[in-house]
Formats: sequence, C-alpha cells, structure tokens
Amino acid sequence: MIQIVADNIISGLGRDTGENLRALREGRISLKENAGFRVPGDGKVFLSVMDDSFIEPSVHEEDMTRLEMFMVSSVKRACGRISHLLGDSSTIFVFSTAKGNVRYLAEDERKAPLWHSAKVVSGYFGNPNDPVTVSTACTSGVTAIIVAKRLLEAGLYKTAVVVGADEITEFVVSGFSSLMALSDELCRPFDIMRHGLNLGEAAGCLVLRRADSKEDMLNQDGYFKTPQLVASGAMASDAFHISGPSKTGEGLYRAVMKTLSLPYGTKAETCLGEAFINPHGTATLYNDQMESVAFSRSGLDDLPMIPLKGYFGHTLGASGVIETILCCHFLDEGWIPGAAGYSEPGCFPSPNISSEPQAVSASWFLKTNSGFGGSNAAIKVEKLGDSFPENGSRSGKIDIRTIKSFNLEYTGDVKEYLASLYRASGLSYPKFHKMDLLCKAGVLAADSLLEVTEGNSDTALVFVNSVSSLAADREYLSSIAEDDFFPSPSVFVYTLPNIVTGEISIRHKLFGECVFFVEEEFNRERALDYVRCLFREGGVSRVLLCWDESLDGRCSLRADLIGMEKNGKLHD
Repeated sequence: MIQIVADNIISGLGRDTGENLRALREGRISLKENAGFRVPGDGKVFLSVMDDSFIEPSVHEEDMTRLEMFMVSSVKRACGRISHLLGDSSTIFVFSTAKGNVRYLAEDERKAPLWHSAKVVSGYFGNPNDPVTVSTACTSGVTAIIVAKRLLEAGLYKTAVVVGADEITEFVVSGFSSLMALSDELCRPFDIMRHGLNLGEAAGCLVLRRADSKEDMLNQDGYFKTPQLVASGAMASDAFHISGPSKTGEGLYRAVMKTLSLPYGTKAETCLGEAFINPHGTATLYNDQMESVAFSRSGLDDLPMIPLKGYFGHTLGASGVIETILCCHFLDEGWIPGAAGYSEPGCFPSPNISSEPQAVSASWFLKTNSGFGGSNAAIKVEKLGDSFPENGSRSGKIDIRTIKSFNLEYTGDVKEYLASLYRASGLSYPKFHKMDLLCKAGVLAADSLLEVTEGNSDTALVFVNSVSSLAADREYLSSIAEDDFFPSPSVFVYTLPNIVTGEISIRHKLFGECVFFVEEEFNRERALDYVRCLFREGGVSRVLLCWDESLDGRCSLRADLIGMEKNGKLHD
C-alpha cells in the first residue's frame, strides 16, 4: 500500500498548499498579462509566475539556480515533520520536469542537464541515492508518481519524494507560441470560446511511503482526516502524432481503463462509487476535445470534472504533481472549486463541468495527463477503507532475458552516419529525414528489434540518456537568437526527449507505455530493476530498453529487447 504522507505547492497563487487552497476557495487566479517575452504576433500572453519571495530564506545559495531553490523550498515545507527521512538510504527522490534549467543553455550549459538539478536538490538534503528524473513532456508529473509507486512496491525503497517543477523562460514561451498553442486572453478549459493555453510555473512536492501493514502507516495527525493511497496508475501511447492528440482519445482511454482495472473495449459501471476527475484540461481545441471523447468512451463522463489550469496555467512537468496534491485536499475536504474560465460547454460529448464550487462525497479521484509524443498517464487516489489493502507479490523475483540487442558507438558526423545506416537498412520511412538525431537513432534501433505490428499494447519503451534533447535544444536556441528571432515549431517539438518514444510508437503502432529517464550515467542494473517492475505489474510481454545519446559529433546507443522468463522459457 502506497500512502500519501506529505505535500507542498509553490505557484503563482502562494508559497504553500494552504495558500493555494485558499486562493481556489476564493476564486482567485494568478494569470496575468505579461509582455516581457518575445513571441510572434502582437506578443500578448498570459502567464502565472512564482514570486521569488516564496523561496525559503535559508536556501538562497550562490551555486543554486532559481528553479532549484524553489524545489528545495517545496521539499523543506512538505517535509517539516518527516525531515529525518530525507537523508535516509531507504528514501528515493523522483523528479518530474519538461525543460528544467533550460534558461542556462546559452550561458552555462553545465547547469542545464536535468539530472544536475535533481542531484543538487537531493544532495542538499544529504540523500545518498542517485535521484530518478522523469521527462515525458506534459505527462511527466503523473508519470513520476507512477514510477515512484512502482519502486516502492518492488521493495527497492521505503519512501519516495516526488518533486515536480518547471519555470517560464523565453525558450518555452516562444516554442509554445510557434505551435500556435498560446491564448492571447485568459484560458478557458473545455469552454466553447477556448482557443489556447496559458503557461505557468510551479514547484510541488508529494511524499509517498510504503506501508506493509496498518501498524506500519505513518501517523498523520493534522494532515488528512482519512489516510489516502495511490491505488493504481498506468501509461499508454496514442501511436498517432508527436504533437497532436488522437481524435478517438485512444491512449488516454487505454491509460484510464488500465488504471481502473477494466478490460479494453468496456465502460466503467456506476459500482465504481462516488468520485471526481481532474483532467489535463489545457484549453487547446484538440486536447480538451480528445479528453472528452476518452472519458465518454470510459463511461466516466457523468463524474464531476474539475480542470485547474484556468487558475495558474499549464505548469508543464509540475502540473501532474501540484494538481494531484490539490485533488487530495479536495477529496479530504469534500468539495471541488468551480472551473475558472468556463461558462459554456465546448466539447462533445460534454463533460460534467461547473463554473461554481461543488460539494462532493467522493472516496476516490482520477488524475490524468496527456502530452506531446502521444503520451498519456492516469492515477487513481483513494481514501483508505475499513480493510487494509493487499500489497500483492510485486516484490517477488522476476527473471528476465535479453532477446535481441542493437548497439552504436560513433564519433564524427552523426547526421550523415545515421543517414548511411538508414540507407543501408533498406528502411522506407520518409518521416525519418525530418527527425532530430535522438529520434533517428532510436527509430533505427527499434526497427532492428521490433516488428511493425498492428495495435500492440504489451510492448513498453524505456529510454534513458544524460543529455535529454540537447541537440534539438541547441538548434532551437539558435532560432530565437537576439538578432535572428524566428522560432521554429518543427524544431521545438523535438526539444522534448520523449518524442523518440512517440515516433517509435507511431512507426510500430505501439499503444503501450513509454517513459524517458535522464541520468548522469547509464546505470543498467537500476534500469533493469525498473524493467522488472513493469513485468511484475503485468500487461507487458516485451520491454525495449534503450540508452540513446545522439548529438552532433557523437552517438552512443545501446538497445535491448527484453522478455520475462518462466521455467527457463520466454513468457508471453
């Protein structure tokens, strides 16, 4: 059983969870017009920015970036009563971010790697373990919670500190603007008048702890009236498009049904009980419509739904973490706020959304994220019932075997090298030529190891590197140079590392789950521990594990197709 034991939110609405909840009760938003960023057109954007006064005075350090200081501040506020756990070897830090310290890419690239920020923050608290960093675009937050849950259930750690954070930069604002995704007015999720998202920044901390019995649960006097658990979670791919959602909501539908332990092709029944939904709800035309279709397919369209981005914008890698925290408190207090910016239904089928606060008598809620790369993630959080839930056998021994491998090591003109491999392979896939180096290398590896299948949902993609999407980041940065400002949407979309898993999913029609980890070095044994977590959970017959580090000048790739053994034989 995975218990939620502590939390904190820092956003434009306040310095802690209490201030954020008070703002929502009062109907206050933190989105404001901000003309300080260069964007195509008239330059009018609405943003939610964290006040620097929200940083804890004790963490102002010269060698920390602004974002790192916010993350440390959030962890300190969340863990005041359990700070003794932070430096323990049984505690793992799991980070969620889309772009992290990307503002330092031009001035001090040593601070830009996502793993670097994770090490700075976990190191501040004296934690001896290498942190886990998840970067799957806008699904990073919910994905990080699922990853943390699995690591705890496998018995690898006792406590997980999940930290989600992203900040507003010209890199991010110009990129979303180039995709025509930003609204020049306050965003209106699911409303008939919606026409784009507002960006926000935030740092959130959610602490999870494995309880092996009722007596093992952490005392929470003054926290929740009834203990809350992360009951289940799942990820799935659209296998449709790298920057546009499936029109049928396929990936989100699959993630939701797996989270609710319901078979594909069915709908949820009323016996699931009282609940509410916190959707991704970006206020873009296609995302909100996709979600409405997916929830209708799932049989959940009658449940109250509360989109939250109308209050503080889309906080990217932080959104799944901070919105989950808010929903935990809604569940505890028995209410949900009205949907900011919503007045008239703008999606079909119309979800159950109200602009007014509502009392809810719920025992659980569903939180979802969807994002670029066709990624989708969902979690179910529930109140502890009268009986203690069974933990199952997820810490048992799992035997795995490498079925096939594909390796590349090259120094020189990587673009031409990958093109020569493409020509030699006989592969006919014109889209290959539009991809960044990370995707080209990943697609070549996948094509050598996987069949092109139809509707495969039991192959998982686990990718790792140390540089995230650095080659594409550098290319995009040059497009927004001071003297040559011309943001390229075709380049910006590749500045998210998980796009490689999206490209592979599209090419091979894989609807299974995808994750991208960013680590200083490839720790293969730790990666295999996570692969075993996937096999323990079930629903996976193959895992493509790939270290993919492809940059101008060098390419290092190691890909393994892995299966599970039973009685000395591969098990399907």
